[in-house]
Amino acid sequence: MNLTILQWNIWVKEKPENVFRLLKRVNPDIICLQELTQNYYRTNFIDTPKYLSEKLGYNYSFATAQKWPRETGDKIQGNGIFSRYPIINSKKHWVTPLDKNNFYDYTNEGRVVLSANIKIKDKIITVITTHLSYSDHLHETPSRIKEEDKFFKLLKNLRTDTIITGDFNLEEKSRFIDLMEHRYQHVGPDYRYKTWTTKLFDHNGFNGDRLKWRIDYIFATRDIKVIRSQTVKTVFSDHLPVLAEVDI
Repeated sequence: MNLTILQWNIWVKEKPENVFRLLKRVNPDIICLQELTQNYYRTNFIDTPKYLSEKLGYNYSFATAQKWPRETGDKIQGNGIFSRYPIINSKKHWVTPLDKNNFYDYTNEGRVVLSANIKIKDKIITVITTHLSYSDHLHETPSRIKEEDKFFKLLKNLRTDTIITGDFNLEEKSRFIDLMEHRYQHVGPDYRYKTWTTKLFDHNGFNGDRLKWRIDYIFATRDIKVIRSQTVKTVFSDHLPVLAEVDI
């Protein structure tokens, strides 16, 4: 059976209605998103995961990764999995715990792994998504490597029927991606297709305003057959989505 899956960091500042427009147009079966927000003024205080689920008519699971205190209540950011098929169960795992004493350091935000078991006809597949920690110049710092090792520990028993997506905040020539390639198949597209950034980014001397880096990926266990994959052109978000069709 063929299945389409989309991976996309939607950008914390993007309007939920724009995200919906892209998702409705592409119409994937399963959607993995990062930087979903709740109670954030830039997105009109919309509960973005709930909004997208209702507009699309999809089942969903959401995992909070970070909270910022506000007078109007906590601003929340996290990861979500959306599916036109039933989600049997889902789990949230911390790979970097929420730091309640430091809310504004990009390199020190809470980071989670969200997994969901999805029933597609007579088959159950596992879909996993994450948004791993940012570091300036996309370097693999000691804390990043510690986070990666926690991530791999969560994956150690997954050998079949599994799709793994995320904004890994690392380029293809990195320890993490090398280990992913040894354990799973890269679904594509080819690494020459970049996904970030389409907006101006400038932090601690690390800056860019064009598509220069590949940091968004889809991997799968080797029993899953890859049919095709691509990046999706859009003016929404600062990332391009990655879209793949697979045979499960």
